[in-house]
Amino acid sequence: MAATIFLPAATSPAATSPAATPPPHRRRVQPPAGRAAGTTSPAAAAAHIAELGRNLLLNVLGLPAFTVAALEVVPKQSIFQPGSLAIAGRAPDWEQYKPPAPGRASRLVGGSGRYQREFDAARSTWEADTAEFQRVETDRLRQLTAARTRHDQQVAAALDRAAAHNARIAAQWAACLDGDPEAVEWFVGQALAATSYPDGFPVARKIAYRPQEHDIVIEIEFPQRSVIPEIREYKLFKTAPEVRPVKWKEPEAKKLYAQLVAWMTLRIVHEVFEATKTLDLIDVVVFNGTVIDVAPTTSKDTLYHLVSLEPERSLFEASLELDRVTDPIGCLPELGAEVSPNPYDLEAVKPVVTFDLRRFRRT
Repeated sequence: MAATIFLPAATSPAATSPAATPPPHRRRVQPPAGRAAGTTSPAAAAAHIAELGRNLLLNVLGLPAFTVAALEVVPKQSIFQPGSLAIAGRAPDWEQYKPPAPGRASRLVGGSGRYQREFDAARSTWEADTAEFQRVETDRLRQLTAARTRHDQQVAAALDRAAAHNARIAAQWAACLDGDPEAVEWFVGQALAATSYPDGFPVARKIAYRPQEHDIVIEIEFPQRSVIPEIREYKLFKTAPEVRPVKWKEPEAKKLYAQLVAWMTLRIVHEVFEATKTLDLIDVVVFNGTVIDVAPTTSKDTLYHLVSLEPERSLFEASLELDRVTDPIGCLPELGAEVSPNPYDLEAVKPVVTFDLRRFRRT
């Protein structure tokens, strides 16, 4: 039965809005640089499609379950590096300044007076150089002390920031363990944000925890159909010495997009169940998968529901071996999902739970 839920207050984007520049129905892809005479690597093309397909799920199955520890900050150990400030200069050595003493013969012909004059001049130079050395050394030590003080202050500030951040995380986690709806929604949002998607995938989510029902409602956006490249590969045709694009056939493109929708659905439900396994707060994930695309009749951006399901944890975990699933489209009906018969053509389904667009938590 369809239902409407009211979630914690937040600003909501409109479900429909005038399209400024409607995106192309299919993205056009240019031949890779450096392949003007040859073919796009079949391996590269296959890898790209794999990232839009089964790898969406496989890439997260081997990861450890998300925990709050991933959000904590551990300050890096900072070692004071004074550089040249740590190197003391060499004091002027009087032995390098004093003139040689006059010999016996020199003293007999007035050498003693000349020596005394040279000695006094050398002494004056040595004393001036020593004073300058002491001034430079005092300035070096002052700069060294200031640099160490700045370093110590920066380290202390980093420790304080980390402690404050970790205290906020600990408080949120404690509230989550107590079943506070906002804290549970925050934690699930962090868990979903911790894993990455290929370029071009939306990251916005709407999340609502309903403690009475022991479920969490999640609405996400799928990427638009343009994420499936129009060009499958570039080939060098023997009949004509030129590189030509080979397009996906329309049934192939439709199947690829439908599989992407299914793989992404299985991935998110799996991630939520894994992240909340130890909380004992969530027995059901209510999932709405949507896409915002240009309506053919109005040319406006419109929200379409492509998948909606509410599997119980026990059913999801007992009935699926996700690493062995090869038919994600056929898997969803086994979970009681409402699935668009043709996501590529934006055929919508009725969601099992509808977000009131005036109130929801967006992450």
